[in-house]
Amino acid sequence: MKFDLRVLTAFFLCLNMGVNAQVADLSPSNLVDVEVGPEYKSKNALIDIVAHDEDHFYTILEKRSIVNMGVLAGQPKAFLARFNNAMELEQETELEMEFEGNELDYERLFMQNGNLYLFSSFMNKKQKVRYAFYQTIDKETLVPNKDIKKIAEVGGDSKKELKSTGFSVFRSKDNGKTVVYYDLPFAEDENERYGVHVFDDQMNMLWTKEIELPFADENFYITSRKVAENGDVYIMGRLWKDKKEREKKEVNYKYVVIELTEEGTKLNQYEVDLDEKYVSSMILRLNDQNELLCGGFYALFDSYGAMGSFFVKINRETGKITHKSFEPFDESFIVEDLDKKAKKKANRRMDKDKNVGISRLELDDIVLREDGGGIIVGERRWIETRTTTDSRGNTRTYYIYHNNDIILVNIDPNSNIEWNARIPKEQTMNNSDYFSSYLIAISGSDMLFIFNDNPKNLMYNGDGKIERMNLKKNYVALVRVDSDGRVFRKALMKEYGGKTIVRPLVSEQLLNDDIILYSERGKRKQFIRVKPKN
Repeated sequence: MKFDLRVLTAFFLCLNMGVNAQVADLSPSNLVDVEVGPEYKSKNALIDIVAHDEDHFYTILEKRSIVNMGVLAGQPKAFLARFNNAMELEQETELEMEFEGNELDYERLFMQNGNLYLFSSFMNKKQKVRYAFYQTIDKETLVPNKDIKKIAEVGGDSKKELKSTGFSVFRSKDNGKTVVYYDLPFAEDENERYGVHVFDDQMNMLWTKEIELPFADENFYITSRKVAENGDVYIMGRLWKDKKEREKKEVNYKYVVIELTEEGTKLNQYEVDLDEKYVSSMILRLNDQNELLCGGFYALFDSYGAMGSFFVKINRETGKITHKSFEPFDESFIVEDLDKKAKKKANRRMDKDKNVGISRLELDDIVLREDGGGIIVGERRWIETRTTTDSRGNTRTYYIYHNNDIILVNIDPNSNIEWNARIPKEQTMNNSDYFSSYLIAISGSDMLFIFNDNPKNLMYNGDGKIERMNLKKNYVALVRVDSDGRVFRKALMKEYGGKTIVRPLVSEQLLNDDIILYSERGKRKQFIRVKPKN
């Protein structure tokens, strides 16, 4: 799942509760213009579209030696590529990152104020120290400039401790603040410790601090980190009770938000209390009204899957919850798109007054609007493990990646949950989700979803079983969700069956609203530009 996280303007102004019509649309798309770029060949795998300006967009690639479950074996080589507006490859260059004779590892790259910034790291095993660096890149040659700066370092008493450290880089919504965040070594009986460096839009350091969270490592699981436009840093996680205090049929954890203000010298703690409901997943967002926004899905103790959605506002000054809303999923919405056997089983449980939810529903994002509302977006996905044994007794384990229905929950300007919508899909792949999941984009008051599908689903109207994704047919679906929650399904292009396959997870909607789809098959690569008409 890939998201455009910008605040939406004029989005979902007219809302109706509970509307989830599925409409097949066979007409040529009047929503978008599609331009297919030329094919090019590369041995390297595209990881992300990292930046763009008026004339070009830039991608990061990696040279992979072994791919297992989509995870790289060993440290891969990083490459930077530049494409023009005609989607033609102009240059692809290996990023030769070096500091005092030591080869550096790629961490992240982004564009800010017209400059390309490259972040890298190096682990000195002899001195048991890990370093972080940044430098700019020449946009013409794609070669790192000689302005490299060391911005952070962390040491460990052993190689094991050193391996447990690592750097991550994240930015504020307006891209005006950048945070370099890393683990600090700590003993098993100590609280978690982290290092935080905050930079402005010119990459000048605003403040740095080593912090200790008020929780034991074994009880606190960090789920997200955010930085506000004023440089305050937020850490959200799931705080468990001590193992001895945990009891069956009780909520044994709560979600906690840690706020670092006044250049990291002041630590505030907010708790998200959902009464007796079991929070299955939650996402943190910051708005322009000095509020923390928390939304997601909840379950009950005896339910299998998400029973509904919630949305919570917290005042950042007082730490108090100012709004809390819950909305259970309608029973018909829960069983929609289930096969006959699963639907029959779910209905039997409901007839016995037992709770039934949407299983394996993962929360992806909350897309905010200027009117104070937003959209909660989730996807049903899971990894299935299978092991086979041959006649000689040799075993083989492989993994099946499932990426199914997309679930949408609309939040109105008064922060109340107004309607739910479902985009049915079924995607299954062995050992990776390389061509699965979806891209979300914005077109005026509509949301667009693009994903690989099956051409048999073009006539799908919400009734009956959805057909599984068929990559051999190479069919790409374009789904529009309008301001009333109605779902319209059509083919992205009239003709399908091209030589390459779209990869939604590494595609992107640019700041000019153009959608750049990356497509590949083997060494064949190409981009597709989709221009929303609204």
